Formats: sequence, structure tokens, C-alpha cells
Amino acid sequence: MLLANIYIYSTLKHAKWNSITPVDLVFPCFLFTMRISIFLSLRKFNFKLTPEMLKNIDILVYDIQDVGARFYTYISTMKLCVEACKENDVTFVVLDRPNPLSCTVHENILNENFKSFVGISKIVQRYGLTPGELAKYFNIENNIGCKLFVVEMKNYKKDIYYDETGLDFWIKPSLAMCSLDTVVVYLGTCIFEGINISEGRGTDKPFEYIGAPWIDSDDLVEIK
Repeated sequence: MLLANIYIYSTLKHAKWNSITPVDLVFPCFLFTMRISIFLSLRKFNFKLTPEMLKNIDILVYDIQDVGARFYTYISTMKLCVEACKENDVTFVVLDRPNPLSCTVHENILNENFKSFVGISKIVQRYGLTPGELAKYFNIENNIGCKLFVVEMKNYKKDIYYDETGLDFWIKPSLAMCSLDTVVVYLGTCIFEGINISEGRGTDKPFEYIGAPWIDSDDLVEIK
């Protein structure tokens, strides 16, 4: 695995975008050879790591790009990881990443009567924190007391959008988060998911489109 990013050997380079190269098979083959299994989904465990999963774990590392929206469920998983690590005496480490929507805070605070996996904490809809900052907030505000360490970014400016960071390109953290444009409109159009209107999943511009067979587009644009 140490050779994965040595550019001299082109076959040992990771694919940059939704494809595969030989090096991407190294880690799965290593796990198979060593007879190591990994839990690929937490859904059947009510989204939370169990004591059995963490039995031989000393450090759990979280390294996932977020989109800065309360109902994007990666942050819900992160909060549950903070809780599980405290309960099982495991150290939790967050490798911090940019908030693609900057540090701007906007919209309503969650009504705790509607708390769920798509709204796991009493925070605003656009909370303006990086994953590392949010993990610290969860840990302190909820009095969890997990052994938490955040590996911070160098030269990061909180008041900039993702396309101003100097990073080369956007890599989708999930299938529907195709671009920064998607992330920006997601804060508003994702709420249509709760009613009988499609928010464009399955199209080339998810969340940039909304629609339903019964909507008259001319009438819709006249609504103010």
C-alpha cells in the first residue's frame, strides 16, 4: 500500500474518478488473504457501531467529505460513532475536511420533537462547521466525553467555498452529490424529498431539478 501513490509506476496509481486500476484491488485482496472482514453498512445495526464491532479496536478514524447540511446523514453517523467510542473506550480521530459551503450559518434550528437520523442534533440547517469542528461540538454539547482528536487542515480559510480552496476537483461523497452546484441547492431542494415531488435523483443534475407529473411548469414559475 505504500506504493499506491508513487507516480513512477502508472499501474500503482489510484483512479481519479469513478473507475478502477490494479492498485484499487490491493487492499481488498489483502483483507481476503488475512481473513479480515469489514462491516460495510450499519443499517441493520440501527446505524450505530456495536460493542462486538469495536471489541478489538483501539482507534476509529473518520475521513469523509461532508456537505454542510444537517440532514446529510454522514454527520449523524459521526455523532453515533462519537457515542459508541465513548461507550467502548475507543479513541475517535477525525481527519478534517473543508465545509464546501464555507462557515456561513443559515436557516432554522431543529425542533427536537422531530429528531431522527436525518436530523440527529439541535443544530441549524446550514451549520458552517467542518467535520472536525462538528465532532467537537457533538462531544462537548452532548456531554459525551469521548477521547476525540481532530487532525486539522493546514492553511484552511473558513469563509471560502470548496471551489476556492485550490483543491483540483470535487469527488462525490455520495452518488447524488455530483458537484458543488448540487451541494449549494441541496440545502433547499432536499426538503421536497418529504412530499410527493421528485428532487431529481437519477438525473444528471440531482437536486437541481424538481418535478412531478401533475406540476404545470408555467404555473410553478409564477409562484412567488
